[in-house]
Amino acid sequence: MRRILLTLTLLCSSASAADDLTTLFNLYSERKLQLNFLDYDDLLVYLYRLLRDRPDIRHNLSATYRYIMVDEYQDTNVAQYLWLRLLAGGHRNICCVGDDDQSIYGWRGAEVGNILRFEKDFPGAHVVRLEQNYRSTPHILAAASGVIEGNQGRLGKTLWTQAEEGEKVRLIGHWDGDTLVAEVHPLLESAQAGVDVSAALEEIREQRRREEAGEIHIAVYGEVSSGKSSLVRAILPEARVETDPRAGTTTDIRHYAWQAPSGDRIVIADLPGFNLEDDAAAREETRRAHLVIFLCDSDLSASQAAQLEYLKSFEKPVVLALNKTDRYSDEERDRLLDELRRKTGLPERDVVAVRTGGREDIVRLLGEGIEQRDVRERPPEISTLLGTVQRHIDEDQDLMESLRHTAVLMLASEKLAAARDRYRDSKADELVSKYARRAVIGALAAVAPGSDLVIQGVLATRLVRELSRLYDVPVKDIEIESFIELAGSRVRNMTALTLAIAGNALKAFPGVGTISGGVVHAVAYGMIFDSLGRAAAQTMASRGELRAYPAARAFEDLMNEHLESGAGRFAKIAITGRNREDGA
Repeated sequence: MRRILLTLTLLCSSASAADDLTTLFNLYSERKLQLNFLDYDDLLVYLYRLLRDRPDIRHNLSATYRYIMVDEYQDTNVAQYLWLRLLAGGHRNICCVGDDDQSIYGWRGAEVGNILRFEKDFPGAHVVRLEQNYRSTPHILAAASGVIEGNQGRLGKTLWTQAEEGEKVRLIGHWDGDTLVAEVHPLLESAQAGVDVSAALEEIREQRRREEAGEIHIAVYGEVSSGKSSLVRAILPEARVETDPRAGTTTDIRHYAWQAPSGDRIVIADLPGFNLEDDAAAREETRRAHLVIFLCDSDLSASQAAQLEYLKSFEKPVVLALNKTDRYSDEERDRLLDELRRKTGLPERDVVAVRTGGREDIVRLLGEGIEQRDVRERPPEISTLLGTVQRHIDEDQDLMESLRHTAVLMLASEKLAAARDRYRDSKADELVSKYARRAVIGALAAVAPGSDLVIQGVLATRLVRELSRLYDVPVKDIEIESFIELAGSRVRNMTALTLAIAGNALKAFPGVGTISGGVVHAVAYGMIFDSLGRAAAQTMASRGELRAYPAARAFEDLMNEHLESGAGRFAKIAITGRNREDGA
């Protein structure tokens, strides 16, 4: 385990300031597979699956551990709840201690409903309420009771004590804000800094809305023309499923409500094909869903396999449905299903065959040897698929909700990181422009700029420091000095070219008279500082640190790419500055 922890530490140290959580998680998962390691969350999930799918192991463990004691039951998560029920389901010798009003770890997966359902899960259980308090005063208990009375879904209790009255409770201060912010911790800080957090916050709000509605969300995902809309139409014959005649496919997300025979309220999302130019919206919707139906009509292509692995990475149930099976014989269909199970690693029950409709030729015998050929609509066959989906809802609903919650939080975090990147890049542009202007004005004020373009060290240091604070990258003085020195050496190699381009840019302004060397140098300084600042910003944004050599190479590349394009802008600044000096 030390090796995988070290690997994760190294990954964190090399991540950008914005932390691409998805990339980090995928790398972490790959490393675990390489080392054949499981972390704490894996142990919970895989133990549940083992107990669910292997009755022999479950019965052996249940017989071995005949009595189960659980403390702080209100802080157990969904996975722990599920395997406790499986272990104790036979003998029912289980004792749980907890307080439904002390559930404070919902942010890390704790589910207070576990303790609320205890009597329902274990009928006949003896409940002991420990209501006498030996530690607090009556005033404290009264205040606490007043607060917890507002809790939704609680068992209820009457707290009392034999202690004396004591000092009255005083309200010194409180914080009130959007409780949604607590779901993703960086939201508040980012919003205060000026970052647009609306996209991330909307994900949290939508998740809350779906939770409160009590809906099971199912996403139908697949390539263009794989039959997604036809499948939705087969499930909901009355639904108006529209398709794009240009591609024969759905081009935006449509939601359809379905009251399943079981009574579950299900919302089906018909998603655009993932081989369209922009499938980001479809991929995001799969993360908001409890379960994904992955539709294909043949063996998986490389792109389909990659998309399926993406869906599996969130650990939510994925049901692979092989469509258009009327094109295959029974033997070919069964062989293809077996091959799909082997390639995908999905459980046997989660790879099913469907038929979403179509047409078939029929022959009618009219008598006297007369045949009438006709075409009729073939009825859909989706019963196996619906049965598989319902089993997941019945057996895994709590786990699916927990996994969906995690996936949405990751999505919100990614949107927050993207918004933070955009904010930082925008502020970096403002900083670079400000310091480039200062460099131009400073060069105009110089008595003898000389022919050598030496970077203005103090100004350059200030620019890099401000950029490091913006990107939250700690930078040492020696790193800044090394970067500026390396950049300066590259400037010296480009002096003649830089001055020539600066001089040409000034010629585009008629009526400026004789162009002095100071003005030419001022334009050159603007060009240099523009590339210097952008190189430092790019390096810190991508690497999460300022490394002198990569930053210097980026500076040289930017100088070569943008010399001419930026010269005119700085020439205008220099001429305006000189005219002001002349007027003064």
